[in-house]
Amino acid sequence: MEKVLTVENLIVEFKNKKSLFDKPSIKRVLNGVSFEINKGEIVGLVGESGSGKSTIAKSILGLIPFEGRIENYTARPQMVFQDPYSSLNPSKKVGWLLNEALYLDGVKDKDIRKNKVEEMINLVGLSKEHLERYPNELSGGQRQRVCIALSLISEPKLLLADEPVSALDVTIQAQILELLKELYKKMDLSILFISHDLRVVYNICDRVLILKKGEIVESGTPKEVYQNPKHEYTKQLLDSI
Repeated sequence: MEKVLTVENLIVEFKNKKSLFDKPSIKRVLNGVSFEINKGEIVGLVGESGSGKSTIAKSILGLIPFEGRIENYTARPQMVFQDPYSSLNPSKKVGWLLNEALYLDGVKDKDIRKNKVEEMINLVGLSKEHLERYPNELSGGQRQRVCIALSLISEPKLLLADEPVSALDVTIQAQILELLKELYKKMDLSILFISHDLRVVYNICDRVLILKKGEIVESGTPKEVYQNPKHEYTKQLLDSI
């Protein structure tokens, strides 16, 4: 199958320094993580808080230094974050945010940007009137739709979704998940879906990776992993549902 991402022996270490006079210690956050994402695939990355899930995403985006190899076979991947409010500039209207994202991506023609912004806001289930609103004038679900529009307006082929529904109530979670599934098909996306919620991952992902303390301890289809878990940590996660 055609690959969109290869991660090989990924290692990330951070320095811990308790005070100015202490010698810094080294904390290894990721310890030799390897996996691939194929074209048109949604891969779930599951683990408890502090397991290293977001560190993997930041490494893929090139936001932090790492050892190992990350090969991205598409244009620059984009990310949807957990908290939609902190991801949006509160002083700018939604239309400006989307327009600016296109401008920074090299689209200089105003008419092309205008048409693309209106097309994208419709694709995420909002209307043109939402373009004239500030983020604080939107609901949590609407803000997350705007964040999804921002991440997809440059038409990436790989989307990193870092806990994209965990800050939303259950009803809105279902709506956003359905939206992601629709956009995944319409835009020919591949997705790394990061979550601590095994139920959400089961419903949306083709494969699942179980991450514990910076190491992938189990992988397979959701059906394989959930019905016949091999690792004790996976069993513990499933028992907690």
